[in-house]
Amino acid sequence: MVNVANIVAQARKHHQHRRFGKAEQFYRQALRANGFLADAWHGLGEACQAQGNMTDAVASFHEAIRLDPSNAQFHLSLGANLALQGQTGEAISWVQEALRLRPGFAEAHYQLGLIHGSLGQLDTALLQFQLALRVNNELGDAADQLEKLLAAANGDLIQNQRRLHLFARGHCNLGIVRSKEGKLDDAIAHYRWALQLLPDDADAHHSLGAALQQRQQLTEAIECYREALRCRPEFAESFCNLGYALMDQGDFAEALTNLDQSVRLKPDFAEAHGTRSQLRLLLGDFEQGWPEYEWRWRQPGVQPRGFREQLWNGEGLDGRTILIHAEQGLGDTIQFIRYAALVKQRGGRVLVECQPGLRRLLGGVAGIDALFVQGSRLPAFDTQAPLLSLPGILRTRIDTIPKTVPYLHADPKLVTHWQRQLKPHRGLKVGIAWQGNPVFREDRQRSIPLTGFAALANVRGVQLISLQKGPGTEQLAELTGDFRVLDLASSLDKASGPFMDTAAIMKGLDLVICSDSAVAHLA
Repeated sequence: MVNVANIVAQARKHHQHRRFGKAEQFYRQALRANGFLADAWHGLGEACQAQGNMTDAVASFHEAIRLDPSNAQFHLSLGANLALQGQTGEAISWVQEALRLRPGFAEAHYQLGLIHGSLGQLDTALLQFQLALRVNNELGDAADQLEKLLAAANGDLIQNQRRLHLFARGHCNLGIVRSKEGKLDDAIAHYRWALQLLPDDADAHHSLGAALQQRQQLTEAIECYREALRCRPEFAESFCNLGYALMDQGDFAEALTNLDQSVRLKPDFAEAHGTRSQLRLLLGDFEQGWPEYEWRWRQPGVQPRGFREQLWNGEGLDGRTILIHAEQGLGDTIQFIRYAALVKQRGGRVLVECQPGLRRLLGGVAGIDALFVQGSRLPAFDTQAPLLSLPGILRTRIDTIPKTVPYLHADPKLVTHWQRQLKPHRGLKVGIAWQGNPVFREDRQRSIPLTGFAALANVRGVQLISLQKGPGTEQLAELTGDFRVLDLASSLDKASGPFMDTAAIMKGLDLVICSDSAVAHLA
């Protein structure tokens, strides 16, 4: 008996590796056994098209659509094929049908942009590329096509208001794409183009401000947000970003005023609540700051765990079991694990789920009855709490934050080992770390170049010792002259486990200077 599923799987494998002739053979074999496989007909069409056999490709796409008329991808593939053959009118009809079947189909908008562009219908092409990017702003091909069209037309005098708006939106959309790609210079250039076309475009002012803020050009960013608010006085997002930028500048009172206004305009704006909570915590207003910090769970990209067990409210545990689960970076877990001892005082059994890299380091923390790494199977528990919710749940104040230090302990054997290793190095021993996790979206605001420590390296009697691991260590190879740093990274934490050697070395240092990363919290 023929196993059609296996044959189709073989066809797809060859297709994936661009062996289109082999893929065609297997698709045809599968269809001889079962001619009702719409996906196989579609795959056959793509394989034929890749080999330049347009006649068979069109026939295969039509058969796929006959078998599955509601499949938008099949309609798009046929439309794209007809466009390649110059049958643009019929192609547009098939692609528009794909959009009717799947509204917001980014690839279909992109294909329409290509077709209208080939016909010289610039405005329609621009609009379609922008619609594609609005749905999927990671669609690089659409961004590239839009950029080419704008570059070709920017030299022309744009006569009417509709085209001004269309071009300005195009530059804004491209700015968003380039900003997400980390190409801030390109993003800023596109936003400035948009503002040349439409000086009162609030979105362009706002987006330019956001890009400048990422570059830490705070004064210019603040000016952009104020311009956005001049153009659109009820722009909640600009009030929020303005508040954030003012907070970064240290103007806390004005920052709070703007964040309050953002929340008044848009009461469910999670990002404004989150920024305001951080400002309130920074000012020591724990009573309002910690409850508002719970808005973090409503921010994009933040996903609550969804446990069936209820969130703990701080009441006495009376012998029940609580799970405390880590939720953010390693440094956050190191910083807040001190709260486990306070939870334990409520009279229950305390389980902690942490990142795999912290299991050994946290093993001796007071108040933890059992430790589990993320991804492992958890035992039964009665209630639960995210680690960074504990200060709010327990309502700690400045004077009641758990302050028993140290609450983490280095391995005594490793401490002895590293003290022997460091003994030959005379003078003030200063551990340094300069680079945080580069994936963190605000890393550019905290990480510093190793060359920033050059002045310290020149102080007589100072021995700099690198505690840096991973990203950033490549900068050590670029040091020249009298800038000397003792590099221990190659042997740190490999045999002993994450942070264990680092903690032991710290016990033999006089000082640690570092960026805001896990190293700071560990120290």
